[in-house]
Amino acid sequence: MGLAETIKPNLEALLCPVHDIHPAIETWGDEFEIICCCELFHKQCLEEAEHMLADMDVTLNLNFV
Repeated sequence: MGLAETIKPNLEALLCPVHDIHPAIETWGDEFEIICCCELFHKQCLEEAEHMLADMDVTLNLNFV
C-alpha cells in the first residue's frame, strides 16, 4: 500500500465547513489528487495531508494536485 492510500481514509473523512461535503481522493502510487467543492477546503485538505505525512516522518517528494 502506498503512502497516498494510507492517508486517503483520513482525508476523505474531512468535511467542508462551508458546504458540508467530503473531498474525493484519487490515488496512484505515492501520488494523489484532492478534489474538493471549493478552494478554501482544498487548501485545508492539503494542509491536513502535509501534517499527516509529517507525523509519519515521510521525507519523500509527493505530488499534490
